[in-house]
Amino acid sequence: MRIVMQQHSYLDHPTEDALEHFLFRRSESEELEVVETHLMACESCVARLEALETQIAVTKMALQPLEGGRNLEQPADFGRSWKDWFTLPRLSWAAAAGALVLGIAFIPQFRHPITQPAEVSLSAYRGSQTSVVPLDRALHVRLNAADLAERPVKVQIVDSAGSEVWQGTAAIRHDEVAVNVPGISEAGPHFLRLYAADRGNAQGRLLREFAFQAK
Repeated sequence: MRIVMQQHSYLDHPTEDALEHFLFRRSESEELEVVETHLMACESCVARLEALETQIAVTKMALQPLEGGRNLEQPADFGRSWKDWFTLPRLSWAAAAGALVLGIAFIPQFRHPITQPAEVSLSAYRGSQTSVVPLDRALHVRLNAADLAERPVKVQIVDSAGSEVWQGTAAIRHDEVAVNVPGISEAGPHFLRLYAADRGNAQGRLLREFAFQAK
């Protein structure tokens, strides 16, 4: 049996493996109950799950030409919302989350406040116009991708020294890139970069760079 959470498991954030098992409907019964219960009260983990679902879809789309049409593994019932296969009673999400929050409001071990991802729009490159994002809070970032062809892209965030802070995948659609980013813990200037796949360059071809401040 896979053990992904320890004591107070309903209150701890699921691991990436646990979210992947849930998305592919591979969770064993105990793990499934823990993950579902946590998701009902944790918006940041819902954002993580949605980001993972997007990453799988983008990767599948990018690899299709290389796989010669061979079907890649994807979540069961792909195309339907993963909320449709919840096994917990079919309460409304708002009511269920509210009930769970009331149940754990007085438990001191619940260390992670429930917060919506901060909405961030970035359109400026290196220069005077620098957006500010909150520290230690998940972000839903929309990037200006005007005049760029629709394609899968790699998204990288680096600090002012050029050290990588985070990396993920997304796709350019309708002159925009939307991507979910985990909270940034270090204050100061950061840069978000978009890369297109390039066979001659493992890093990829730099398409755009956006500057922002984490405070």
